[in-house]
Amino acid sequence: MRTRFASKTPLVTVVLACYKPVKEYFHYQVQSLREQTYPNWKCVVYDDCSDEDSFQYIKNFLENDIRFEIHRGKVNLGSTMAFAEALTLVPPESVYIAFCDQDDIWKKNKIEKMVEVCEASGALLVHTDQELIDQKGSLLAKSCWGKEGRKEVRVDLKQLIFRNTVTGCASLFRASLLKNALPFPLIGNDKPIFYHDVWIALHAAYFGDIISIDEPLVEYRQHAGNQVGAQGQGARLKKKKDSFFRRALAQYRNRLFLKNKFESSVRSHHQERSYLRDLEIVSNFRLLFFQGLRISWGNSSFFKTWLLLLVGFGMAKMQGDGYAP
Repeated sequence: MRTRFASKTPLVTVVLACYKPVKEYFHYQVQSLREQTYPNWKCVVYDDCSDEDSFQYIKNFLENDIRFEIHRGKVNLGSTMAFAEALTLVPPESVYIAFCDQDDIWKKNKIEKMVEVCEASGALLVHTDQELIDQKGSLLAKSCWGKEGRKEVRVDLKQLIFRNTVTGCASLFRASLLKNALPFPLIGNDKPIFYHDVWIALHAAYFGDIISIDEPLVEYRQHAGNQVGAQGQGARLKKKKDSFFRRALAQYRNRLFLKNKFESSVRSHHQERSYLRDLEIVSNFRLLFFQGLRISWGNSSFFKTWLLLLVGFGMAKMQGDGYAP
C-alpha cells in the first residue's frame, strides 16, 4: 500500500507486553499491526511469564513473521515492569517507540499519522484519542476523551503530576527518551507505584513537547468488571464511604511519590543547572495541587480527581504521616 513516506523511513519499534492473552483479542491486535500503512516497523513482544500453553500460542502465531521478535520473562513482573523490561530490548536503531496492549485494535493509519505529527512538530511524544469497544468489539463510545467530558488540556509537567492523560496504547515517543526514563523506579523491592505511560510522558513533557491528536486511532477494549454480591443499603453506603477515603489517601500519596521519584530521576541523570531549572514547577506539591483546580475548571472528570486529592491531602495532614509537605 502506498504511503506518503519515502522508501527510507524512521524505524518504529512497537513494544507489546502480554500475559495469558485471550486468543481472539490477541489475533485482532496483531492483525491490526500487520495492516499498518506505515512500512518500517518491528514489534518486540515480551511475554510476562505466561503458562506454557499461552506462550506456545503466542510463539506459533507470530513465528513466521520476521517483524515480531519474541521474548519470554522468567518471572511474572506485572504490566508496568513488563513494559519496562521490554523497553530494554528495543533495538538501538529505533527512532520511535509505540506501546501496544494485547487486546486492542489499531486503526490502519495509526503509526503513519503519529510519525507524521512527530516529524512535523519535533515533539517528543504524541498521543491520540481512542474509541471504546466492548468484549465483542461493539462500539461503546466514539471518543474516550468525549466520554470523560475532557476539554482541551495542555499536556505538560504540571498537568501530568496532577493527573495522567496519556494512554500508553495511544502514544508514540522518541526512543531518545529512554536514556533518561530508564530504569523505572520502584517502591519497596519490586512494586511500581504508577504506570509506564505516565513515567514516559513526564520525561517527554520535561525535555520537550507533547502533542495531542484529537482523532481516535485505537479501538480500546473494555473488559467487564467483577460483580459484587448484594448487601444491605447501610452496609453498601458504609463500604462506599470507607472505600472513598482509602482511595483518596492512596491517590494523594501516589501522586506525591510520583512527583518525588520524577525529581530524583531527573537529578540523577542531569546535574547541569540548565536541565534542572524547570523543576521548581513541581518543587512545591501543595502549590501544584491547588493549581489542579484551574486545570479542572470546566472539566468534570478532572474535577473529581481534584476533589479526591483534596480529601487525600486533608487525611494525610490529619494523620501527620509525612505525606503532606
